[in-house]
Formats: sequence, C-alpha cells, structure tokens
Amino acid sequence: MHRGYFEKFAIRNVRTLFVNSYAGILFLIIVPISSFSQQDSLSKEEQKEFKIYQKYNKKQPPLNAQQIAAAEGAKLPTIKGDTLRIADLKGKVVILDFWATWCGPCKRMMPTLQRLLDEYPNDLVVVPVSIMENESLESVKAFAAAKPYKFIYTYSAGLYALMNIEVVPFKIFIGPDGKFISKTHGTAGDKMNYKEIKELIEKNKLKK
Repeated sequence: MHRGYFEKFAIRNVRTLFVNSYAGILFLIIVPISSFSQQDSLSKEEQKEFKIYQKYNKKQPPLNAQQIAAAEGAKLPTIKGDTLRIADLKGKVVILDFWATWCGPCKRMMPTLQRLLDEYPNDLVVVPVSIMENESLESVKAFAAAKPYKFIYTYSAGLYALMNIEVVPFKIFIGPDGKFISKTHGTAGDKMNYKEIKELIEKNKLKK
C-alpha cells in the first residue's frame, strides 16, 4: 500500500483498517486547483493531499444534534486549572482543535493557526482540545510551555469520545453567535488549510 498521505493522519486506533478503503484514492487523476495564483500554485503532492482530504471529508457523516449542542455548550478544563466556557467566547470565530502531542499532522497545522490568529486577533480564538489518549496532562503542559502559540489549551476525553471520530486533527468551527458552522477531518496541506480557514473567518466574523 502506498503510505503517502495516510502517514500524515494520526489514527485513533492502530487496529482500525479504514485506511485500506481509501488506498485507491492515491491513484486518482488530480486536476489543477485554479483558485491559486501562479505564485501560490500547489505542487502535485499538495494537490494529491488536498484531493484526498476532500474525498475523505465528503464521506464523513454530519454531526448530530447532540454533538453540535455539546460543542456549542462545552465547558472545558484548561491546562491552567480553570474552566473555559465556549459560550463565553461569543463575538469571535472559535476553532475547537482536537489533537494530541503525538500527532504529527496536528502539530504541523499549529503554525498556520497561529498565523491566522495573528491576522485576526479580534476575530478568532483557537482552542486546542487534547483528546487525552496515550498521553498525560503534563505532556500537554510541557508542549504548551515550549511553544509560542497564543492558544487556550484545554483537554476533554469525554467530548472527543462523543464526537465519535477516527482521526485527529479534527476541527469544529463555531461562529461569533455561538452556533456551529462546520467541521473538518484531517489536514488539507499547509496552503489549503490556511486558505480554507481564512475564507471561513472572513465569511463569518462580525462586520465592523
């Protein structure tokens, strides 16, 4: 099996065999992505990564009413010992970023999230939610202390389990009105991650 893209997904359970059903996707003919300028054009490998990301996300079921309500009303313990209420973040776009310190793709996306946070300091909040699987709270704290990211680090194995997801990174986007916008599974690649999330922020941020 071609390992390529799926080396970049962290699998929730190493015995999960869902990768096999997507192996053939790697051999799809990739068409150019016209939304990029010549300067920002994607390489063939980046195009492949993005197409597989799109294909995988289209196959995922939507969140149900219980899952959406849990995300919108989440009360998450932070690594500083207090509680973050997602409802208290109204007025900004919120990214609930389910991740783990051992997840390479999760960590790869964080510079892009920080870049967007720098661009939209008054419109965006990034909330990494550690899934607390095969790691300790201390390892999450150590990661946060070693990085310059201006995120609100939280953790919740329960919320992660409720979402019934197979891979991380997994993101839930909540609008300034406190309502669910959308979700994404995996990574679209650095350029497309930035482009897609920036477009979502521009579309949903409060108009000044």
